[in-house]
Amino acid sequence: MEVTIRFTLNRRPVTLRTDGDRTLLSVLRSDFDLTGAKYGCGVGLCGACTVIVGERAVRTCTKPITAVAGQEVLTVEGLAHDAALHPLQQAFIDHGAVQPTEKGALTQVYLGGITFELVVSPLRPGGSA
Repeated sequence: MEVTIRFTLNRRPVTLRTDGDRTLLSVLRSDFDLTGAKYGCGVGLCGACTVIVGERAVRTCTKPITAVAGQEVLTVEGLAHDAALHPLQQAFIDHGAVQPTEKGALTQVYLGGITFELVVSPLRPGGSA
């Protein structure tokens, strides 16, 4: 069934009319050309598809697009701001910590997890800065 979904993607409001059964991963990659989140295991275990939704790290391969209606979604591409890489992205480049595979999935897992732990977790009650 086709639905209209509104959410914030990398600090920009977006509206999308699509099949409500599609996954967030499919929408990010196909409709918005954001390929940082990768298809890995397809069951939400490997973390290659991780993005931040609200204040949570979310596996997009199992998350229906309808679940992000009205929420903020931050992808690895959204870490950069004003054409400047996020310090975590720059550190990965500076230290050669890129995944030398066709998919680059491991790099996404590390960036997604590290970003969540360093950027989002400290904002929560009991988190450390």
